[in-house]
Amino acid sequence: MKTNFLVEAGAGSGKTTSLVERIINIIHTGTATVDQIVAITFTRKAADELKVRFQSKLEKVWKQEEDHIKRERLAQALQNIDQCFLGTVHSFCAKLLRERPVEAKLDLHFAELEEEDDLNVLEEAWHLFLKHVQEDREELLINLEKIGISVDDLFNCFKEIREYPDVEWVTDIVPKPELESPFRNLVSVINEAKRSMPVKEPEKGYDKLQKPLNIAIQKLKYLGELTDKDRIDIFELFNKDLKPTYNRWESKEVAVYYFEKINDLMDGSIKALIKAWKEYCHPIIISFLRMLSVIMSR
Repeated sequence: MKTNFLVEAGAGSGKTTSLVERIINIIHTGTATVDQIVAITFTRKAADELKVRFQSKLEKVWKQEEDHIKRERLAQALQNIDQCFLGTVHSFCAKLLRERPVEAKLDLHFAELEEEDDLNVLEEAWHLFLKHVQEDREELLINLEKIGISVDDLFNCFKEIREYPDVEWVTDIVPKPELESPFRNLVSVINEAKRSMPVKEPEKGYDKLQKPLNIAIQKLKYLGELTDKDRIDIFELFNKDLKPTYNRWESKEVAVYYFEKINDLMDGSIKALIKAWKEYCHPIIISFLRMLSVIMSR
């Protein structure tokens, strides 16, 4: 009963049953009394299930026990079952803080934030932060705009960063990769391939090579002056399996030719450029998000 165990197992494998059995045995053997036991769960649903199963099992064992001393232990546990803490880590921490609010420098009537309330507070802080940036640190928004990032897309990223305050996020600045020359090479192949694309969409649809080619052709036609983010988006169109379906091209040789030509460009430099671009953007985004994290932690 005094040995520690780490149990890793999938859902429905009996973890809760084993935990209930262990708690019962701790009481049954006199290792600890019910008021000395704490069992922590991640969710309220799991906590409620644990409470029900624990009480049910305790009553069952008490009824079956014939030894007078052990039966008395179990009876005492049933009478004082409310003194056993079975709940979430948040409710356990709140319990400890309520026992020592003065030492924790908290209001005596503090309440824990529900998940929905916490999200509302976070959204309010996010919008206030954006207002502050727009008024006093506009260059931060300009930096994000240059790499094609909208602040509207960053809120979920901010929530994730806030969930892991101890993580050391990488913010080392790296040089901006040169995109123009490889992009011109890819555009040259795209324009060449355009002449071999089917005039009408094939009966079974465009294949894995024709789809990105078609999208790239449309982007090049209508986007106007391209940004670095536009170039990266076009690179990304071809950063996947491009194996063509030969009967949807004018000939197998043409399909193989463009498949190999684009693959050579991707493997030769563009895949590395996509990675370098992400490494360049990462510290810009993280620095922006961490600024709010620092403000909120004060």
